[in-house]
Amino acid sequence: MKKRIYFFIALSSIVYYLISHNIRLQDKLAKMKIKFKLKKYINISRRAKDNQELAAAWYMIGNIYHFDLNKPESAKEYYEKIVKDNEENYLEDAAMFNLGLVLKEMNKTRQANQIFRKVIERFPASARARDAELELSRL
Repeated sequence: MKKRIYFFIALSSIVYYLISHNIRLQDKLAKMKIKFKLKKYINISRRAKDNQELAAAWYMIGNIYHFDLNKPESAKEYYEKIVKDNEENYLEDAAMFNLGLVLKEMNKTRQANQIFRKVIERFPASARARDAELELSRL
């Protein structure tokens, strides 16, 4: 009976080690996938043929920094590029809204407030305007 208990304890330790090792490998794999995705969109932004394609690449880069890597300063830089670009593009409302979220996360409440109000003013019929109203009510 004692041998079975020792065997079970040893086996449990091995299983625990393998599970924790597998989790670490999965974490490394997830980080590699994120870095690969980031490089892919950086390359797309370098080869972009028009402003729409460039804005889409910048938007994805901003999202990766914001949501995957938790680097709000870097995300802010890419969202601002889209917002400051004078040409109209289909991602401007989303980029502006995400810029507001990033500013809010960085505790720049006044600036976030201004951005959310700008989303509502410039894109009143968009889903992002409704999201901005919700965010304003939370500030």
